[in-house]
Amino acid sequence: MGKVKYTIDSIFDKRPKVKDYAFLDDEVQEYIKMIIPKANPNLRIGRKVIEPRIKSFWSLKWIELIEIRHDYENEDLLSIFKNLYGVSEKKLLNLDIFNYFSSIKWITNQLEDIAESEKENLNYEASEEEKEAGSQEFEKYDYYVTLDGLTNGDSTKEEFYLNKSYEYIFRKLCLLNDKRMFNEKMQEIVSRKNKRN
Repeated sequence: MGKVKYTIDSIFDKRPKVKDYAFLDDEVQEYIKMIIPKANPNLRIGRKVIEPRIKSFWSLKWIELIEIRHDYENEDLLSIFKNLYGVSEKKLLNLDIFNYFSSIKWITNQLEDIAESEKENLNYEASEEEKEAGSQEFEKYDYYVTLDGLTNGDSTKEEFYLNKSYEYIFRKLCLLNDKRMFNEKMQEIVSRKNKRN
């Protein structure tokens, strides 16, 4: 199958669909990516406007956010669109390419907003002693380390936390992080006082 005949000048007259994108010239593909309009959560399929089932990723259940992050990292955008909009692959392939990329931009912005908040509020740097002991080995467990910490190892509470909104989970993690930092500072203060005596 040959390339669809779209040029930079003609893509606004007859807008390509998602299914056409792979057949566009590289120059046209790059141009489309470069001029993506602002982030837009709504899909326009024909005359129908489909809104995502949530307005903010903070409202997602934690397990849903985990799944969307996993799909995003694996570039499984179809799974994300099915999850958020309930659309079939056929409908997604017939979506206007500009609408598609502006929706992806909205999804990306949502994930980046959460990641930035996590970095600012939950960033924990392992101590040299923890690194030496092998703290990096826990990375293979991904989110399960956090889940285990929230449940204090009680697997009967896992479903409760996985099905809470990420906004709730994030607040809980911020509280636990602040308590940890408070306890570390208290230990330092007590240690300094003991050394003086």
